[in-house]
Amino acid sequence: MLGMATPPPIAENATVGETTKMRRPRRTPVSAQRRPVPVIRTTLHRPPLTSGLVPRGRLLELMNRTPEVPLILVSAPAGYGKSVLVSQWVERQAQPSVWLSLDEADSDFRQFLSYLLAAANGP
Repeated sequence: MLGMATPPPIAENATVGETTKMRRPRRTPVSAQRRPVPVIRTTLHRPPLTSGLVPRGRLLELMNRTPEVPLILVSAPAGYGKSVLVSQWVERQAQPSVWLSLDEADSDFRQFLSYLLAAANGP
């Protein structure tokens, strides 16, 4: 039916023949839905290596023996030197690497993906 006006929506509790104006739910503008997630740039830099570090030759050798493995998980309590170990290992590698430090807030997939893409594009 061209040229005819759209009738107003009918409320759920309206009786036959009665129409009431209903508020339509506000939609978030598309531009607001796609705002970029701000990236804290310091999470994209591996920690600097300083002199006097504990040598971790056995662990570095173990990490070197797994070139066909696409991911190495290093897990230990806070303060056990995980970041330093991986930083030492990355420094000795010939292939390019990406560094990304994560915390609980990065469990949001959109935020994690933003950080991962930022890391892959370089700090």
